[in-house]
Amino acid sequence: MQAGTIPLYHPAQELQKENCYVLGDAAGFVKATTLGGLYPGLKQVQILAECLITGKERDYKNAIAPLRRRLRLHLFVQNIFNKFSDADWDLLVGYISQSRVQKVFERYTRDNPVPLVFWSLLKEPRLLRFGKYFFS
Repeated sequence: MQAGTIPLYHPAQELQKENCYVLGDAAGFVKATTLGGLYPGLKQVQILAECLITGKERDYKNAIAPLRRRLRLHLFVQNIFNKFSDADWDLLVGYISQSRVQKVFERYTRDNPVPLVFWSLLKEPRLLRFGKYFFS
């Protein structure tokens, strides 16, 4: 068995210096909410490869921006989860285990939390009680 720390996304991480690029886990392209790094890392590689192939290396910073925004969103959500008490987790599990909310989870992926949260709130308005953590 082998184990190690999982690097989390950090918005200030430098990804490039001259013609050297940091990719995947080394760049912290890991979703803070799920600790998944395969998709963000591969997407980062795809974006860089397209920039290099088309000779638009200078556009890499702009091309990678949407992926970085998504990773910042995961970091924001994880920071909210870090504020939860055990009682909050119990309530959350109770709310999302309902069949009407489960159908939302079957339709939308946790990789894109905006529609997941939006439609879950429509199905279970009591989830709004966690809104207090958005501003604390």
